[in-house]
Amino acid sequence: RTEYSLNGGMLHNVSSWAVVGKSYGVLRSTTSSARYQGSAGDPKNGLPLLDWRAGRRVAFPSQSGQIADVGDMNAKFRGGWDNTFKYKNFSLNVLVDAKIGGDMAWLNLRYGTHTGVFPNSLANRSPEYGGMTWTSGFDNVTYDDGMIPEGVFKPGQMIEQPNAAPANVGGMTFQEAYDAGLVEPNHAPMYYYRYGSWSTGVSDYWVLENSWISLRQVALSYAFDKKFYSKLKLTGLNVSVAGRDLLYLYNTLPYDFNPASNNSNSTSFSGENGFLPMTRNWIFTLRANF
Repeated sequence: RTEYSLNGGMLHNVSSWAVVGKSYGVLRSTTSSARYQGSAGDPKNGLPLLDWRAGRRVAFPSQSGQIADVGDMNAKFRGGWDNTFKYKNFSLNVLVDAKIGGDMAWLNLRYGTHTGVFPNSLANRSPEYGGMTWTSGFDNVTYDDGMIPEGVFKPGQMIEQPNAAPANVGGMTFQEAYDAGLVEPNHAPMYYYRYGSWSTGVSDYWVLENSWISLRQVALSYAFDKKFYSKLKLTGLNVSVAGRDLLYLYNTLPYDFNPASNNSNSTSFSGENGFLPMTRNWIFTLRANF
């Protein structure tokens, strides 16, 4: 046996695997975009294949249905820098933590795209975001949320026409079919709905590199002089303030996603299914020695 599915590493069609010759924790999916493959040298080769929903007149990337590597959960580099600076009675500690590389599945990005709550779903929704304006031949209504998706229609794909028999657009890009007058622009909201849907969404865009550099802690302390605390019958007196998880100096994730949102501490899991907000902690300490 040369490959093994890691139990507990499944996150809606993205799963983690141990494969001979590869990393422990290769991320795989059966919902990557299917790709067009025509004759040798065809410039369309490699473009997404498009599915079609006639009821909504929308085209969207087709799922491949074939298992494929989409990421690797393992970091390429982990490191930290912990240093303390002292000046007279003051002490300043700074801790920086870093992880470079390592992929993670983000269902929030998928469903946020599906429901239209993230900025990536703004494109083409209206004219100010690049939406095309056209009057539909099906209902004679003017719309302004049109878009031309990238991709090639599957062989034999038939598209209904307003006042004619359905047309075969198989092997044509959406742009070619639009230029030929055989298809109207996609409604952008419906495209995003299908792009992130549970049943039709593809995994291309929500498996992301999770690299970060964190300012994990800054702590400032002051040690009082003996002449001060000896009057209080103490052998030592120190006051300090510390901030933890203050900010990310570098974060490859979009929309201020929290890199620490992994839903499990299992070594076989790298994904989130519920976004956790970033939190900062402040600690004030007065330490007296008797």
